[in-house]
Amino acid sequence: MPQKLRFVLSGGAAGLVCGLFGAGGGMVLVPLLLRFCKLESRTVFASALSIMLPISLVSLAVCALSGGLPLRESLPYLGGGVAGAGMAKDICALADKIDAFIGCSFMGLSAVPSENRRFLGMQGMHGHYASSMAQDEADVILAVGVRFSDRATGKKSRYAKNAKIIHLDLDFSEINKNISVEVGVCGDIIDSFKRIADAVP
Repeated sequence: MPQKLRFVLSGGAAGLVCGLFGAGGGMVLVPLLLRFCKLESRTVFASALSIMLPISLVSLAVCALSGGLPLRESLPYLGGGVAGAGMAKDICALADKIDAFIGCSFMGLSAVPSENRRFLGMQGMHGHYASSMAQDEADVILAVGVRFSDRATGKKSRYAKNAKIIHLDLDFSEINKNISVEVGVCGDIIDSFKRIADAVP
């Protein structure tokens, strides 16, 4: 099937599903572009951002001008969206240093280049088997800015039973919320990650 036709079908299907059921475009279009159109994850998320960002900025301006946007409460949420920016090099370097694999949740797909030899892709019920098994058999899991949702963990009582988990997050309420961890670090996750990496011999 021609690639252009795949794009047309994907866009039509995403528009139809979103219009009928109110599902977010990211829930429908991103998987279609990844699986059906066979695009790289970086390309898919760049495409999604190029669509969502202008729409979001227009919506933000309209809400702000109409007095419907509580800026004091809304602006802090920006931190969660950009938490992993610029960490790919450090993540890959630590993985090489300790000879480890790299996995991710759906929201972390663009954090590491998909062509990296240590990157196994997404984990969980919608993820890759190899990535999920590597996580299940790990001795230590260094989790950076994740929520441990049930889509990523599966049955929580059986999640990574033999692993010691270190959880880095900006939001203290996320630590030990869904999965109990051995070490929880709340703060600047980029700085925390670098300190841990530097401490590894």
